[in-house]
Amino acid sequence: MKNSFLAGLLLFPFPIYAAPLIPVDLTPGANIIDINNDGCDDYIMLGQFDNNTAYPNRGMSFFIRKPDGGFSIVPVANNDYFIWFDYWLSASAIAIADTRLYRAGSHYYLVSAHKTGDDLSDTQPVSFSVYQLSETHNDPGMPLYSWQVMKTFSSSQPYLSVEQAFSEIDRISLPP
Repeated sequence: MKNSFLAGLLLFPFPIYAAPLIPVDLTPGANIIDINNDGCDDYIMLGQFDNNTAYPNRGMSFFIRKPDGGFSIVPVANNDYFIWFDYWLSASAIAIADTRLYRAGSHYYLVSAHKTGDDLSDTQPVSFSVYQLSETHNDPGMPLYSWQVMKTFSSSQPYLSVEQAFSEIDRISLPP
């Protein structure tokens, strides 16, 4: 009996479900999204830092509504600042770093891309980091919310701009 049960388990196809990452369209200004799935509206601010170049830097900040009122700003991963910026080579259309918001099922993820190599004005590999929002209420001196790396990978080919490299995001899947 026990052996037939085990044999049945082996023959039964267990579905392995992973949701694809879908880009979240953000508009300049306040974007209202329940990013931590607590049923309350949170804010993602999308703006730009105009540094008098042809390609001003786009910045993104996250504000999570606290249960007792007010908002908690989420710092950039492994830093003490609060705005995720993209970076472009001066006087060119080459993005060397960018961060975008994605959704898989009901969860949100940040994906950052950075060119690696000696000459960033040439085609180079791109390094990706996928971040998941983490919450902690028990660590004094630590922010309530933070972005934690859950996956890193490199592009399958070199790219001139990280904008092009984001086409590889559809090759990874994360749990919904």
